[in-house]
Amino acid sequence: MKLFILRHKILFSILSIPVLLIGLLVGYEFSGQPIGWLAAQLDQLRGVHRIKIIGMADVTDEHYAKSLDDNYGVKADRLAYCTPSIWEFAFHKGYNAVAVPAIKKQFGEDVFAQCHELAILTKLKEPDLDEEVRKMLESNLQSLRERNKKQ
Repeated sequence: MKLFILRHKILFSILSIPVLLIGLLVGYEFSGQPIGWLAAQLDQLRGVHRIKIIGMADVTDEHYAKSLDDNYGVKADRLAYCTPSIWEFAFHKGYNAVAVPAIKKQFGEDVFAQCHELAILTKLKEPDLDEEVRKMLESNLQSLRERNKKQ
């Protein structure tokens, strides 16, 4: 009988380690959004205004971030480029769910649209800009202005 119990304890120990590791991995993957939400709440309490950006860098990103910072004191932090992990995406989603409405409430609804438009206009002023990029930016600017008129 003691041998039977001992064997089952060893079996339980051997099986519980992978189950525990899988549980920790799943917990880690899904902890991004609440951690992002909490980080944004703490930043709001400290009076720090930030947004989190993920995805491939755009030609206007540098000007957009500078415009947000110069005009409103909002920092734009890039978390990941082309392929964010599940955790990075969830963190970004949780953080911006708090930060974006707070920024809009403090500075006005069109803060991000204004800075995006300013970034495009700044980029269009560059003399050595490729013609295809120029056409794309002009199209984006037109779409942005039409979207702003509808709102």
